[in-house]
Amino acid sequence: MLNKVLKFLNSKLSISDKQASLSKPAIAVPVNEDIRLKREGDTFLHQGNLIAAETAYRQAILLNPLFAKAHSNLGFVLREMGRLPDAAKSLRQARELDSSDADTQYISGTLALTMGHLTEAETHFRQALAIASDFAFAYHDLVRLLLQQDRNEDALQVMANAVNQNADDANMQFMMGERYQELQRFALAHTCYLNALKIKPSYPEASASLATVLIKLGQAEQAYPYFTQAIDGYKEQLLLSSNDATGHFNLGSVLLTQNRCAEAKTSFDHALRITPHFPEARLGRSLANLAMGNFEEGWAEYNYNKQEEKTTTADNALQKPSLSQWKTRDDIIGKSIVLYADQGLGDTMQFVRYAECIRAVGAVAVYLDVQPQLKLLMETIPAIDRVLVKGANLESCDFQCSLSRLPHLLGTRIDTIPNTVPYIQATPERVTLWKEKLHLYESASPQHSVGKKRVGVVWSGNRFFKNDFNRSLPLSNFNILLQRTDVNFYSLQKDLRENDAIVLTRQPGIIDLTNDFTDMSETAATIANLDLIISVDTAIAHLAGAMGKPVWIMLPFASDFRWLLNRNDSPWYPTARLFRQQKIGDWKTVMQDIQAALDEWILGSD
Repeated sequence: MLNKVLKFLNSKLSISDKQASLSKPAIAVPVNEDIRLKREGDTFLHQGNLIAAETAYRQAILLNPLFAKAHSNLGFVLREMGRLPDAAKSLRQARELDSSDADTQYISGTLALTMGHLTEAETHFRQALAIASDFAFAYHDLVRLLLQQDRNEDALQVMANAVNQNADDANMQFMMGERYQELQRFALAHTCYLNALKIKPSYPEASASLATVLIKLGQAEQAYPYFTQAIDGYKEQLLLSSNDATGHFNLGSVLLTQNRCAEAKTSFDHALRITPHFPEARLGRSLANLAMGNFEEGWAEYNYNKQEEKTTTADNALQKPSLSQWKTRDDIIGKSIVLYADQGLGDTMQFVRYAECIRAVGAVAVYLDVQPQLKLLMETIPAIDRVLVKGANLESCDFQCSLSRLPHLLGTRIDTIPNTVPYIQATPERVTLWKEKLHLYESASPQHSVGKKRVGVVWSGNRFFKNDFNRSLPLSNFNILLQRTDVNFYSLQKDLRENDAIVLTRQPGIIDLTNDFTDMSETAATIANLDLIISVDTAIAHLAGAMGKPVWIMLPFASDFRWLLNRNDSPWYPTARLFRQQKIGDWKTVMQDIQAALDEWILGSD
């Protein structure tokens, strides 16, 4: 916040400075001494010396109690120092002296926001904009406030005003592009990014975001030049300012999207040498290392964010404050532990394999705290003594540990991954029930018949996952496969997008089972009756792999770290086969490869 506001808290003699000098109280002071002190405070503020700035502003106010700008800047300093009631008092005095100062109204809004007074904050931001209709920071924070309240239409109106009032402001165009992208208004975001680049051609942040939104708009081929432009732009910036940790981090992040993991690691290294306390850079470096198979370095920093920095909300929500964190192998001998899910469903199913390893180390009791939809499924794992949901009825226990931390604590390397499958199984009675259901479906369908190979299909993941646009695809992309008559296709897709639901009702080549799914145990029982699963990188892929079922996983160009680089197999799941995009957004070639693989698979099973 300090750096953000310093841009307009400058040392120029403002109108309010001049007005203050004309309205001095009748006391003998050197002419303009109050203004000199105020400017001295501004200098200290720019230097980050808040204590000295406070002193200077107070001295200016002692000389001239009617100096509105000094009261305003003092309020800002007090806010930065965490002295919120004092800041509120100073800003109130500033507004009483000069209610027409946009900076004061804006700072008052940020203070109200910090104090949780949302209505008051909105009022001040809008007053700032009424005074200065091109006030970029006020637009930005007002939009964020409205979005936090799910007032999307109000936010869109403010954003439209913002870009109209700041048509030549590249930063405003970029910021509004980011907000439009949050709202999935990709066409509007695309326009804003293009405008930003027209105004400021060397703007790597805008180039990177434009590349991303082009992928979301289905124009992946057009994204490549902008990724290159972003990389070149960041490198150019860093030649001029090599000590910019954020610049190195941003460069590393874009390099990761291009699978240039070694270069990305170097960029993250630079960022961390400059700013050692940079959790996002540590996570970026860990992802680069893990993708390259450097597990020892990668796992340590993958968990750095959750265990040392406490930045993962899900992890914190499931931690038990009364339990100690498990840290070394010997500590667990003869002790009990609760392992808790700290990421998505797929991560839980991938890392729950370590429950058996914990037993082997010497734990006498292993409890598991997981998402509700996994509870019944996890109860089939022999190494788990009890499955809990959100810590319900947790018995006395010695240690706790997040599932994603286990590979690091147990020293996992590529050649030591515990990959014996199946380690998750469906319950026999549910398997029998689904065997009968599938027989009935096939008997009743004119496009299907009993005895053909059964293939389950999943084409999209959780739509709220940040990177979902990269891994999911529309069902219509599967048409080339669904025209086949030599296999029976089944949809295992639980969360249907609107367009996919329409396509599914019109596609006779696939049977939709998901209305019968209540949780993952039902899905597992269905998978047990199928011969092959074809899935994007989502929870079903992990479930099929954990069950030891043949699973073909469709991966985007820059896939998740766990699938490593340039492999068509997975050390995590022996029955998995990976089909990778060779270019960003190129699912067509992936489908053609799967079509050819199905031909071989059918021939090989005859």
